[in-house]
Amino acid sequence: AVLQQRAFLERLAGRPERAVPIEEAAEKVPLRGSRDRLLLAMAYLEQEEPARALPLLEEVLQSEPRDAVAWFVRGVCQNDLNEPARAEASLTASLALRPDNPWAHHFRGISHLSRGEWALAEQECDAALQGQASFLPALVNRALARFQGGNPTAALDDLDHAITQPDAPTRLYFLRAQVRDQAGDPEGAQRDREQGLRRQPNDEASYVARGVALLADNPDAALADFEAALQMNPASRDALQNKAHVLSERLHNPRAGVVVLDRAITIHPRHAPLWAGRAVLQARLGERSEAIAGITTALELGASPEIGYQAACVWAQTSRVQSDDRRMALDHLTAALQAGYGHDLLHSDPDLDPLGIDPEFQRLRDQFGAKPSSGG
Repeated sequence: AVLQQRAFLERLAGRPERAVPIEEAAEKVPLRGSRDRLLLAMAYLEQEEPARALPLLEEVLQSEPRDAVAWFVRGVCQNDLNEPARAEASLTASLALRPDNPWAHHFRGISHLSRGEWALAEQECDAALQGQASFLPALVNRALARFQGGNPTAALDDLDHAITQPDAPTRLYFLRAQVRDQAGDPEGAQRDREQGLRRQPNDEASYVARGVALLADNPDAALADFEAALQMNPASRDALQNKAHVLSERLHNPRAGVVVLDRAITIHPRHAPLWAGRAVLQARLGERSEAIAGITTALELGASPEIGYQAACVWAQTSRVQSDDRRMALDHLTAALQAGYGHDLLHSDPDLDPLGIDPEFQRLRDQFGAKPSSGG
């Protein structure tokens, strides 16, 4: 685990050539029992690589089935991998062994949030808040559960309480603005947005949130906020992805976006959306071989409908120089649409423009596409 952490720090420092031999050395160190496996799994989770952590946790639980911490870490990993049902089961096992852990209730609430089970998520947050009414993560998640469940008044109560906490992140003002909008208080929502924009962010996520809020009207200021988030956490995937987005989509510099995603992939080499996003930019730049290699890696790491849609965009763009790529684009696009992703993009995504005259693409538009409005 120590070697793995050292390699991760080398990647953060921009020295992947030093990280690789350390990672190879780490692989050769024999794991001496459950504690070594648990520590290494926790290191992988900290480095945002939950898929690498899970097999180690399975080994721990085979030999130590009553290890509450291993069950808890397993549940957190499964939440990160968008496996909420499995996460709930793991966290339930952890709570059965250690019922006094509010964080297990908190993360079990997250598993319910991800499935749209707002009432159950609220119950878990209630349990996490028992005995510690100012447990900030649970307050925020309960506000989300109440907001999504159609109770903005109760959500506002939680956010009002959360914002008074000394460590409250400034991003909560943007969240409260959304809730006020739903509650029919546009003036209050505008005040919160102004507060969120005016206040100095106090954590990485708040810099990212303010950057996103600035993106439409002031991309340069948004970029500065994403840079500030990276000063606080150079490994922040959200900040890196948003920085690449503002450079490529708002400031029209796709080459700079590729450079940012190069760094992101160096730090998070197993995160499929980073590979897919870079591949799209490379395809736009006419770098066919690099783009196809990148999207192939993304599909191997995680073939979600969104990644499949991005694969369609890559092959659509590369079909400008290699007409045979149109077949791959249409196959991936069909699969993504059948899985429910991309219906709202078919009439507006310029990455698909090279497919415009193809009869099969027109058929997909007719079958799946949400028709664009005729208004101004």
